[in-house]
Amino acid sequence: MKLSETVKLYLSKEQKDILVGTMHEYIHTVNRLVSLSVNGTSITKYTAADVMADLPSAMKNQCIRDAKSVVNKYNKAVRKAKLLKKKAEKKKKTMLFCE
Repeated sequence: MKLSETVKLYLSKEQKDILVGTMHEYIHTVNRLVSLSVNGTSITKYTAADVMADLPSAMKNQCIRDAKSVVNKYNKAVRKAKLLKKKAEKKKKTMLFCE
């Protein structure tokens, strides 16, 4: 059984700036990894040492996992779209032969 607790953080201005900067770096890193993957570079074997970002290694590893997830979702959507297009073309051909 997992227990969770909600925590409210009251950040100072400096802490908020650090947190926002880290969030932007995280998003930028994931986008860069997705871009690399889409352009043909395999990110399946990437480790925190391969990622150049001003983030702790645990966050770099999370960036890699998130980028892989985004790429897999994209590839799944592309395969589904191709399948639907193929079915539509097949249906169109059979309708032409029936007429």
